[in-house]
Order: sequence, then structure tokens, then C-alpha cells
Amino acid sequence: MSKEVNQKSEVNEKLEKWLQDNVTDDPEEREVLMNWARLCERAVRDKLNIGIDHCEAYLAIYCTIFEAILARLEEERKTHSAFAINVADVVEIGYRDADDDGESEKVGNFVPYIFDLNADNFEIGKNEINSLEGSTALTADDLTSAERCTAWVSAHVQKQKKTLNEIATVALKELSDTVDIDLSSAVTVYPIFAICHQQLREYIKLIQSESGKSAASMDVCGNFTVYAHLVDNGEVAVEYKPDPSHKLSTKSDAIATASHEEDE
Repeated sequence: MSKEVNQKSEVNEKLEKWLQDNVTDDPEEREVLMNWARLCERAVRDKLNIGIDHCEAYLAIYCTIFEAILARLEEERKTHSAFAINVADVVEIGYRDADDDGESEKVGNFVPYIFDLNADNFEIGKNEINSLEGSTALTADDLTSAERCTAWVSAHVQKQKKTLNEIATVALKELSDTVDIDLSSAVTVYPIFAICHQQLREYIKLIQSESGKSAASMDVCGNFTVYAHLVDNGEVAVEYKPDPSHKLSTKSDAIATASHEEDE
């Protein structure tokens, strides 16, 4: 069994602490999150041949990567009033500093957004394999876990490479320090994030379908709320509402406010 990432099975105290701090105590909401984590675990194992003990680790992995992206956006606020990060053409995460137009409580408030680009499919096919220099593999089954991740990243991370590499490095360190999860290499960060995001989209649509209602929502560990709702053509739309105040430093809000005052 070829797994470049394979966590130990003993109790991970740091992960347990993260779960206590970030996952709701409500039994029903907690089970919803755990169901998503199980889907992530299965999909990552199937597509990347990566195994991580404790399926709830995927909650921490996805959210830590998301928070690393937000942290980079906060840094960009020093020089940009709006900025967006394209994550491998899967999802765009960005912000605009809102003026005092009724949308925010104070001038220069951080207003992040999440917009899906091509989040429905994650495949390591001919295009991805061909992007792997020197490979003679015919299918993904012929590749190691590291090669699968490298092939996918080579094919899909074409924009903002330097920015994404720096974010991945931050996320990798944060995962190791905060929840004692070692992904071994930064090349695993975005394939795992993309798979988890895809599973999130599919799962919220399933929740909406099984509920018999026109809309359903799910809180993602306090980072944002994801919604699935029926639209006029009978299809299901997925949208995201990040919490503008979530874990954002007062320093960053101060930067935006000061910048606005300088422009007056």
C-alpha cells in the first residue's frame, strides 16, 4: 500500500483540542460534519491513495487550509482594496473592503467571498498524467500518492503559483503545529483541499434533496455557511457565506480603516 501520508492511530490530543474548539456540541450538526469528513476520507483514499487515521482530521485539514488562504488575504489588504486567490481553478476566495454602504458595521470592514469555478469533478486522468514529466504511467493506479498529487497540481495550478505555494507552506506548518497532522509535502495541500471542497458541494446538495425542502444549509466549523437551494430551472445552486468577523485580527481591520481615512 503506497501512502506518503499515513497518520498514527493513537489519540491525537491536539486534534481533539481543535475539534473541541471548532466543532459544535449540537449532536445533529456534529453528525453532519462527521458525515462530510467520512466522505472526504473515502474520496482522498480513492483518488490519491492517501490514508489519514481519524476521519475528523479532514475537518481540521480543510479549515486550516481555508484559514491560511484568509490569512494571506488579510496580508494583501495592506496594499489592495480587493484581491482574489484562484485555488487551482476549483474555487476563488477573495475579498473586497466594503465602504460604509450599509453592508458593514464600520468603514473598511473585511468582506470575504467564496465562488466556485470548477468544483464538481476531481480526476487524475490522461491530461494530469501527461503533465507529470518523465512519467510512463497509463492510469492513476500506476502512480504513487506523491505522483498523483504532483500530476494534479502540475495540470491545475497554473495561476498565482507563488502565492499558492506560500499559502501551502503556511498551511503545512500550521497543520503540524496546531493539530499534529503531517501531510509530508506541500504538493498534497491543494489536491486534498479540492477533494474536500468537492465533497462539501455534493453533500450539501444531498442534504437539500433528502430534506424535501427547497433549501438547506450547513455551518463549516464557524468558517462559513454553505447553502444549497433550488433555482428556477429546477437545478440546485450552491453558495457560501463566510463570516466577516471569523478569526480576523483587529489589526487587519485597523489597516483597512486607516487606509480609508487616508483617502479622505
